[in-house]
Amino acid sequence: MMPPIILCAAQDRAYVAPIGNRLRGHEREKALKVLDELNDLSRQKYVSPFSKAVAHTGLGNHAAALDELEKAYSERSDAMAILSIYPLLDVLHTNPRFVKLQQQISQMPR
Repeated sequence: MMPPIILCAAQDRAYVAPIGNRLRGHEREKALKVLDELNDLSRQKYVSPFSKAVAHTGLGNHAAALDELEKAYSERSDAMAILSIYPLLDVLHTNPRFVKLQQQISQMPR
């Protein structure tokens, strides 16, 4: 059974991804369940690929996280404005795909 905070968070998709990210490591099974909930929720409501990327990053699924960030970029997600400063994505900063996304964002007209 999922802890109550995760069940409550599932109702608000803005909180699900960071919870999934923070449950990495010793609580990998719980984090995978959170990611599953996020995917289930995305079948009912819009869930930004940025949110999914945060959860994937915490699980160490960096390729999947970057796929989601590229989707967020193509959707012109507002969340991409914090790409470079969002601490839960720090581990991706040296990845060439991440660097390319940062460059693309910096070249967008304001």
